[in-house]
Amino acid sequence: MTLYEYDGIHVRKKVFQNTSWIFVTGDEYDVEALYSQLDSTRLKYEYSTMPDIYGYRDGIKIWVRPSRARRIGEIIFSYIGYGRKYRVYNADIDPVLRFMASSGLSFFDMQSLYDPDPDLNVAIVECKNGHCTVDGESMADGRIYDRLMDSHVIVYDGTDEFYRKIMALGFRVRYYPGRSYTSYGQISYRDAYLDIADKIAINSRSFFYAESGLSGIYEVSRVSYLPPLYVSIVTPGTAVSSMELAEAIRKGMLVPFKKDDHESPKTKDEMMEKDRGGLIFQPIPGVYDDVYEIDFSSMYPSIIVRYDLTPGHISFLPEALEGLLNRRLFYKGMDGDSDVYHSRNVALKWLLLTSFGYTGYKNAKFGKIEVHERITELGRKVLAEAIAVAHENGFEMIHGIVDSLWIRGSGSIDRVLSEIRRRTRIDIVLSGHYRWIAFLPERDGTGSPSRYFGLDISGRYKIRGIMIRRSDVPDLCKVFQMDALKILSECTDIHCIVEKRREIMDLESSYLRNIRHFPRSYFLVSRRVTRRPDEYHVRNLTRSALDLLNGDEAAPGQMINYYVVDERRKIVDTNEESDIDYGYYTRCLKRAFDEINFLFPQDSKVRRLEDFQSSR
Repeated sequence: MTLYEYDGIHVRKKVFQNTSWIFVTGDEYDVEALYSQLDSTRLKYEYSTMPDIYGYRDGIKIWVRPSRARRIGEIIFSYIGYGRKYRVYNADIDPVLRFMASSGLSFFDMQSLYDPDPDLNVAIVECKNGHCTVDGESMADGRIYDRLMDSHVIVYDGTDEFYRKIMALGFRVRYYPGRSYTSYGQISYRDAYLDIADKIAINSRSFFYAESGLSGIYEVSRVSYLPPLYVSIVTPGTAVSSMELAEAIRKGMLVPFKKDDHESPKTKDEMMEKDRGGLIFQPIPGVYDDVYEIDFSSMYPSIIVRYDLTPGHISFLPEALEGLLNRRLFYKGMDGDSDVYHSRNVALKWLLLTSFGYTGYKNAKFGKIEVHERITELGRKVLAEAIAVAHENGFEMIHGIVDSLWIRGSGSIDRVLSEIRRRTRIDIVLSGHYRWIAFLPERDGTGSPSRYFGLDISGRYKIRGIMIRRSDVPDLCKVFQMDALKILSECTDIHCIVEKRREIMDLESSYLRNIRHFPRSYFLVSRRVTRRPDEYHVRNLTRSALDLLNGDEAAPGQMINYYVVDERRKIVDTNEESDIDYGYYTRCLKRAFDEINFLFPQDSKVRRLEDFQSSR
């Protein structure tokens, strides 16, 4: 095992001998049979008693090379164990994580949560069209080599071109191709990445870097015991799993290789009662003024910790999450103090968001669906209790979704928050006080839980679900909505909004008149590829765009960009000099208009659900 120690000036390289072991249990007869078979091997082994989350297990501890742990575990489980029932533990733990956790080491260790990030030398490399810049500066190859050699961290964009460049410069580097994967029913794509010898190499398109920068990657590396390169390529769920594995190793607890504590059978009525998820309300479509938004801080992880929810008899999961939760709450409170604290807060937020879903994941080492269901059950009760407190203190609920409430009234918001904390044991904060907020309808006129926009008293907008937030909408529509919201940013109440109607209509007319004069980039459409070209049964715009690639196939999960030339005949082009279908873009614009025009009903009154029902 090779470690790199940084003392603030020098990086020292150290090599350690790394050993590992697996643990096997079963009934007494099967364990004796395995013990006899091990006599004919060169493996070191002994009888031992060790704990897992359900209690103590008697079995055999077998010392193995880290690189052979999984293979030997598979052999015992699948071959030697044929006709027998063995449980195998600690056979598939990442060797680096296991070494770090068992040795009491951590990446980017800090003495205090206030500590800054390590002062590492970072090089930012961008490669495009055969040309690379370092820190925004064009350099000769000799200077690029010197700059990269002097750096501890290399953040790069344009993996394939940078790979060719760095290979030509003589660096030792491994190339790992990109791949598609499915997470929670959505196809995503992980870009190719590089492992550069003696460097921390980060693809700038990686999830954690895009969301939270290097400070976020350092923070996830600290809590998950994963090297920063690994952090840059894994999902938040994998990072949470690694954190739990490290906690188990530090506590000397066994980690199951193949789980067998699957979901218990349920009747139809039990399933309907327990498997209900979080509470999501439908708001009455309309525009409301003087509205408060209150949010539970990391509701589901807080429920796990405060209510001691765990799949086993030992309180492992709450203890594993408590440190992470407290750490995130600390940085959330310090969010505005520095960019570093903000990045750490964002990174930890993603881990906590994933930690709940991971409890219900079938392959989660320490998850169980019954715990998942109990968490959501308590979440529903907590939100219902918060609504009751709001009503008791003179507020009405406008909308609610899982861990957030929008309320308005004449009572004391501080008193509401204090009482909710006392009665639910979960922290809740005021996350917004809106001058006005609009909740948009679905096509049938009922309220949409996830489409709204509002202006905070600080002058900032919160926007969800409309075209300005969507990645598959051309910039033409987004820029219009930005201009419209800029006009409305002067409004402090609903009456002011109504008075802006003529100005918004003039803006719409201007966009329609000048549609042919906007920059060509405003018309670029981005779509996520959801399948292979031959799997598209209907020819749509995305399939047509894939045909343009001429063999350079885009993998499922990747984004592709194109201009719509003829929507009816499904003709697209990637050439910015091509003709475009202005009728298609006009229709897109009008949909963007409709989302803003919801604020201006014909009778100049706030729209209500009855308006839609009576118009059908």
